[in-house]
Amino acid sequence: MSSSAPPLPTSSTPSIIGTTVFEAEELRFKLPDGVTIAAKAWGPEDAEERIIAVHGFLDNAATFDRLIPLLLSQSTRNLNLNMRIVAIDLSGHGKSSHRVAQYSYDTSWIIEIITVADALGWDRFGLIGHSMGAGISLIVAGAVPKRLEFLVMLDSAGPVALEPDQVPRGMEKALSDRLRLLARQPRTYKTLDDAVSRMLQSDAKLSLEAARLLVERSTEKIAPAGIQFSHDPRLFGRGFVVLTEEVVLAYIRRVSCPVQIIWGSHRWYPLDQPKIDVRQKTFSNLLLSHVEGSHHVHLENPERVAPPLLDFLYSLRVPSARL
Repeated sequence: MSSSAPPLPTSSTPSIIGTTVFEAEELRFKLPDGVTIAAKAWGPEDAEERIIAVHGFLDNAATFDRLIPLLLSQSTRNLNLNMRIVAIDLSGHGKSSHRVAQYSYDTSWIIEIITVADALGWDRFGLIGHSMGAGISLIVAGAVPKRLEFLVMLDSAGPVALEPDQVPRGMEKALSDRLRLLARQPRTYKTLDDAVSRMLQSDAKLSLEAARLLVERSTEKIAPAGIQFSHDPRLFGRGFVVLTEEVVLAYIRRVSCPVQIIWGSHRWYPLDQPKIDVRQKTFSNLLLSHVEGSHHVHLENPERVAPPLLDFLYSLRVPSARL
């Protein structure tokens, strides 16, 4: 859907927290380059808080299926925060379409977030990103700082970076991966349970329930019988945007909005602690929060993530509430 027209809901599914039912609308955005971005949306369209949520690598919008209804439920009851949250499937993931062979995904994802915000008519908005989605969101916040109300990063301090002398080899690997993965055919599974088992082999820390939520949105039926994962095999290759630590720090210095990082106690993040510390000190307005849980704690235990996140959002409306 072009940026001049609002997205059209295609269906809705209920998310139930306690006695409150929140309808999740399925949206589709047709981008100018022909790619379709799928999304799930919760909350009223005229809400004051406008938020785009961005998932991690090989995940999809369903990664927020348990957290977002809880945020809406608790904010409505206790904090009087009125929120509209749109969780997108980045291209190549979930129900979104794949990009043609000559296009790189990493730069496209940055453009997709801005284009979706434009399509929604949101000049300013907040971003909630998990893992890779947090890294992408940080780049957006540094590239167009005047458009961001706030940034929340779940179990991430930004994108992965290479040492300068590793960048040429990174590009070499990206080129070789592209040729190899273009010819890769997706595997067919007999049942959804088989696909869930495959995901659990890749991430043993995921619970069965969490894995099923992600798999249901990232698979498609294949005739005559069976299912395949719908993500693009090219996602397994090295990206063409190769950042150094200095470049990441330059983006962080450009971020002008309030930022919150929520770390799980059993986090997975491919960066050593000294570099994480430097990044965190570079933010001009950062709130650090820590919760018990794994890399997918927002999906596995959303009741642990919702309170600090809502406290952060409330403090933006009532500055005296922030400690």
